[in-house]
Amino acid sequence: MAQPQPAITLDPTAHANAPDGDIFSIEAHGIEPIPAGARYGEPRALFWTWLGGAYNYVAIAAGALPVLFGLALWQALLAVVVGNVLGAVVFGLCAIHGPRTGTATIVNTRAAFGLKGNTVAAAISFLSVASWVAVNSVLASLALFQLLDVAGAPAGPLVKVVLVALVLVAQGLIAMYGHAAVMAVERIFAVASGVLLTGLLVFVLPVVDWLAPAAGPLAASTTLTTWLLALATMFAGPLGWANYAADYARYLPETADVRKVALWSGLGMLVANLLGCGIGALLATLVDMSDPLANIPAVVPIWYFVLFLAAVLWGAVANNVLNLYTAGLGLLALHVPAPRWVAVLLIEAGAGALTYIALFGYNFMTLYAQWLLLSLCFISPWAAILLADYWLRGGRYEPAALHTWGQGAYWYGGGVRWRAVGVYLLGIAAALLFSNSTVWASPLAVAVLGGADLSLFVGALLTGGLYVLVAGPSIRAGQATGRSGA
Repeated sequence: MAQPQPAITLDPTAHANAPDGDIFSIEAHGIEPIPAGARYGEPRALFWTWLGGAYNYVAIAAGALPVLFGLALWQALLAVVVGNVLGAVVFGLCAIHGPRTGTATIVNTRAAFGLKGNTVAAAISFLSVASWVAVNSVLASLALFQLLDVAGAPAGPLVKVVLVALVLVAQGLIAMYGHAAVMAVERIFAVASGVLLTGLLVFVLPVVDWLAPAAGPLAASTTLTTWLLALATMFAGPLGWANYAADYARYLPETADVRKVALWSGLGMLVANLLGCGIGALLATLVDMSDPLANIPAVVPIWYFVLFLAAVLWGAVANNVLNLYTAGLGLLALHVPAPRWVAVLLIEAGAGALTYIALFGYNFMTLYAQWLLLSLCFISPWAAILLADYWLRGGRYEPAALHTWGQGAYWYGGGVRWRAVGVYLLGIAAALLFSNSTVWASPLAVAVLGGADLSLFVGALLTGGLYVLVAGPSIRAGQATGRSGA
């Protein structure tokens, strides 16, 4: 006889003490430290979480950009490898706070900035995540439009609006339920997407001309500066996940080996992006990828194109499940008094508006390239401070103090540690000075550097180094006297 299934509840407090792994109840935890009794799992599970979330058509579309920038295939693939290795290393390191503090990634920089001072970083993170929700919703919607077109029933404006709404509802429901549901769904998506997306290689590899010269004009003034632009774009992919990195690792036991947390998190992100971006670069030498889906039938049979569109659809939804979950935590990190699942619904509504604007008002690939490059200027300085602070403290934090308003180790002067906030803002300004995108092209990057985008190096290295110089002495002094927040 079949075993009875757990009941589904919509009461966000009903399962505060539910057994871990209950995917049929809405997660009660917000950004507060996960208690020891609610922690479970092993670091290697993070591999599937990030592979399932990041291996999708978003990565394939990103991989096409270096070729669209005018690089030859070998140059594009070199940028794919170097950029994604660097990005995956940073991403994996950003995950190690999870077992130590038991809280959301963006909350951990409260130790550096102060609880109020962290508001700037939390707001930027929230906007970044909401924008990624829109990016993935656009791709999922485009896949649905193409499926209807293949079926001989092209979607009109009203039908498109309805389809977009269905995508938003589906991904919102999964993210609303929380950590256990996300972990279960991402493993399924990882296998399904992995098979169908990787299957493109069966049709692509036999016809790729590995020695073909670049087909288009260079995006920057020289091949080297264009390659640096491509490198920054590739690095931005994994880096764009950095403010999510510990959101799932926070459920691991406090005794979890942080080296394995970094390894499995970074490896999942690396495999996903190397495969996805590599396939995208190969595709871009065969078809015009400025329209990310419409020209794929030129290299695959129609029956496979239908399956491929299904993989694009659920891959984008899988990506957005992670986005929405983190966005909900990010809204709570802004001290908004709402349960996490309510925060998810609010973000879904806002991201839905961005999705409609991106779908019906702009070229997706253009917006995508702009967003990848511009996001570096804001996320890389934050990630540098997150990692530098962890190193200075030796990974020793007071988790309760990260949530204690008005007092505690990380309250500092009025809740703000101004020197750290100043370093962060200076890092953003320096990164913007070396940035080159169509949204913001620095005169220095264009006129002096030939169009090269060095925001990747400046944003991370300058900010991290300055933070160590400015905050290092007081943190070390505090550690020496037994105070973790100095």
